[in-house]
Amino acid sequence: MNWICSQIGAREHYAVPRVLHRTGKLEVLYTDFWATAPWRVLGKLTGKSSLATRYHPDLRDAQVRGFNIQTLKASRQRFANPYEGFLQVGRLFGEQVVNDLVKSGNTPNSHLPSSSSTVFFGYDTGFLETAQWIKAHGGKSIICQMDPSRFEVDLVKEEELKWPGWAKRSAEVPEAYFRRREEEWAAADLVMVNSEWTKAALMKQGVPESKLVVVPLAFEATQDEGRG
Repeated sequence: MNWICSQIGAREHYAVPRVLHRTGKLEVLYTDFWATAPWRVLGKLTGKSSLATRYHPDLRDAQVRGFNIQTLKASRQRFANPYEGFLQVGRLFGEQVVNDLVKSGNTPNSHLPSSSSTVFFGYDTGFLETAQWIKAHGGKSIICQMDPSRFEVDLVKEEELKWPGWAKRSAEVPEAYFRRREEEWAAADLVMVNSEWTKAALMKQGVPESKLVVVPLAFEATQDEGRG
């Protein structure tokens, strides 16, 4: 079984693709920005340390594809509502991944026996387009959902009503943002969450329990912590 991963940002320090690469199962990692050596040098010279953090030495010999120029251009856009930005960035990223898969010939099962299948692992908001394409070509997909979505937003709004004036501003989340996430859950074969609480919240939003799996957030001890 070979795996294709994608993620916007350095979520969990690339824990999932790192583990897959270590075991020889990672075919390719797609990310919005990947700091190869020249980019890391440029980041240090310009004082933009964020450029240098989009990299991990565990993946130095892995196949990683970043959309650096497009991401830098897109970062100059400003949105009145941040969730509109998340929607646009996620959709664009998903389309870029699919376009690259088509262009490079990395179709599911292209390097595997016909009885095998490719597994796609990605994070919410940037998952939908690639998952739909993978599914259409016979593969499977797993989405890592980072929060309880609508359930949490509604919970926060209830608290704001109880304690008026405490919140600096109310979170106005467009319906399209929730719909995209719901489409991603529907497209996925498994929905991975990091707590039983989030699992229960997603079940209330219609995700079948059989589709949900709880995997706690990754933790890596430093050398000193390991000695303790």
